[in-house]
Order: sequence, then C-alpha cells, then structure tokens
Amino acid sequence: WLHWAGGLALIALLVAHVGAAIWHHKVKRDDTLIRMMPGRSRLTALSVMAMLVATAPDLHAGSADAWTIETDTSRVGFTARQMNVPVNGTFNAYTAAINFDPGNLDEASIKLEFETASISTGNPQADQALPGTEWFAAAEHPSAKFEATQFKPAGKEAYEVAGTLTIKGNSAPVVVMATISTAANPENPLELVAKATGEATVSRTAFKVGEGQWANTATIADEVVISFTLNARRAK
Repeated sequence: WLHWAGGLALIALLVAHVGAAIWHHKVKRDDTLIRMMPGRSRLTALSVMAMLVATAPDLHAGSADAWTIETDTSRVGFTARQMNVPVNGTFNAYTAAINFDPGNLDEASIKLEFETASISTGNPQADQALPGTEWFAAAEHPSAKFEATQFKPAGKEAYEVAGTLTIKGNSAPVVVMATISTAANPENPLELVAKATGEATVSRTAFKVGEGQWANTATIADEVVISFTLNARRAK
C-alpha cells in the first residue's frame, strides 16, 4: 500500500510539474516546457506527459480482487425463440466490472452493462428493428445492466449469483447460474486468469421488450435466455 501511495504521489508531482510547464507554454508563451527537456522536441515533451497519465494507477479498480475483462475474447448474448426456432444474438458493446475471490464471497460483485443499440442477430431487418421503441428503445434507454453482490456456492466453481437486471428502465431480481474458474496465467507468472460463464432465463414482457403487436408471445416466446462468457485477468 505504501509503495502504491508513494507512486501515486510521485505521479501527481510529475503531472503537476509538467502541467505548470504547459501553462507557461500555452498562457505565457515561453519555452519552459522545452527547457525542461534539453535537446528534445515539443512533441516529445507532450508525449512524456501522455505517458505519465496513461501509466497512472487505476483509481477505479478499488480492490486487489478486481479483474480486467478481455473484451476481444468475451461475449454477452441471448437466445430467443421465434415460432419455436432459436434466434441467437449478441451485444457488441458492453462493459463489465468483476470483483471476485472464491475465498471472500462477501466482497464479490459483478456489474455488466451493455449498449442496447449494439444488438446483433445477423438478420439486418431484425437488427434495425430491435433498437426501436417497441423493443429496446435504445434512444431513450441506451444501456441495460445487471448488478449483483450475492454469490452462493452451488458446486465446484459454480455459483448462484443473485442480482438486479434493468432493461428499458424496468428492474427485476434475477438469479444467474454461473461458473467461475481462476488459475495462474501460463503466459505471465505474475498474473491470474479467470473465466466466468453464466445464463439466466428472463421474461421479455416483464421488461416491456416487445410492445404493441409484439407483446403477443405466440410468435416470439416470452422466455429469453441471457448468457455471457467473460475472460479476465489480474495481478496476483
């Protein structure tokens, strides 16, 4: 903790120092910034400041058990049924925050937020209609989210995760059956890797997804399975 705090203080001093030099450069229009870095260009000086900001500690992580999601290998999706035929889709834009230690479930939490306009089914007509008012109303409700802080063991690496799902401004309790595994990263001995998979069956009409003529569940079933696969990593 002391190393982290000391590093943060050092970065704050450096950023303040460089910031003052930029003030001289932009407001007083002198060469303080360039004189701080003899023999280097104006571009290099600004690049160093950008590097300082980019390498600052993540103040939002908040916990040693917070994981960084690998969005390129993760997936948030759903399966609906139209005329009893499965229709699969994904949300291509989302954020996920996971705080998890199997030995400390009281502090575990997950927040999964996905942009409703990013829905994709592979059907251009459906992809155009689903962000509309009768379905996800993406203009008024640009995101949906699932938040949970209750993790109950349900077998080896299995958990019942109880939380709240909010879609289109409507919230309801949801229990996700999840599997969460952690292991050492074989490519980096200083890191752990994790994989979380889960799914929950929800009523689309309870969240008013499909209004008007689409509220009739004879064509499109009321039950929809929401699923996710999240790959993550963190320092040991």
